[in-house]
Amino acid sequence: MTSRGSVLAIALWVIAALAAAAVAVSSYLSTETRLARYVLARAQARAWAKAGILLAMQRLAHDALQPEDASQPELTYDWLGDDWAVPPDDARQTDPSRWRVEMIPTPGAVSGTNRVVITVKDEERLLPLSKALLDAEILTSLLEDPEAAQALIEYQGNIKNAKVVVLEELWALPPFQARPELKAMFEEHVSPYAEGPVNINTLSPEAWKAIAQDSAANALIDALTQARDGAGAAASPCHATSKTTAAQELADCARLGDVMPVSQLLNSLDAVVGFDVQSSTFSIIAEGVAGLSKTDVRYSIKAIVQRNASSVNPMTVGGVPFRVMAWRELR
Repeated sequence: MTSRGSVLAIALWVIAALAAAAVAVSSYLSTETRLARYVLARAQARAWAKAGILLAMQRLAHDALQPEDASQPELTYDWLGDDWAVPPDDARQTDPSRWRVEMIPTPGAVSGTNRVVITVKDEERLLPLSKALLDAEILTSLLEDPEAAQALIEYQGNIKNAKVVVLEELWALPPFQARPELKAMFEEHVSPYAEGPVNINTLSPEAWKAIAQDSAANALIDALTQARDGAGAAASPCHATSKTTAAQELADCARLGDVMPVSQLLNSLDAVVGFDVQSSTFSIIAEGVAGLSKTDVRYSIKAIVQRNASSVNPMTVGGVPFRVMAWRELR
């Protein structure tokens, strides 16, 4: 090979090496760019989720200051001014998410596919877990599973011998492992975060029947439920506004004509239900979504918040409307 040919071969080899290096560097930079975009999108989704928790807390604090609708004084909600949390009539008793509300910022507040979806659940519309775990009949009625009910009673009384503070610690029990659907059934009616009475107007029929534990009372509950769900716009809503008038109001609503059975039902619920109860404990799940070119990056945060009773006016500067009882980043 001549010197000229050697130089040409070396030049071609160098060019090939440089081309291979360029491809490798390009691939590396492309991977790094995609990774950087994902990390940035994930951080953005997390920021959206955190902002969503704060937005929901602000909304709840604002509602607490709004007076109830003067045109409908007979409507008693769990917290004052919660008109946005009242479910549609057709979903009031059929949709498991009937007490959940999705709030999405206005279109002007988001760009592209970036968004946050906030779900707020009033924990005090549910039976307190501490009370439910003391009664096997209530648990059996709610879960329709005597084995699961007995496992819950034994877990709190014998195995743990202490108060259950989160539902997740119950899911390892054999009945819940064997029947995962029991989890959703239990979460729909029971809350570990609320301790006070449940508003009579927001107690689900299933919870009513679990507490009453009487066939005659169950028939009465069905009549009241049908009257409440079937009330038209011109009809009087089936709500009880005070303990002294509850029996008459509910009897009139269901057109029962006899107050005595309703009074007996209310007496059986007396230890659990309340009237004109203002809720203070809420669970909030905020899911932040940041859009990439081919997929979305999601980040969820769940917070349990409780109204701060010491804050007279939570909307004033420096006021603290809520305290965070639990914070979990679900990612």
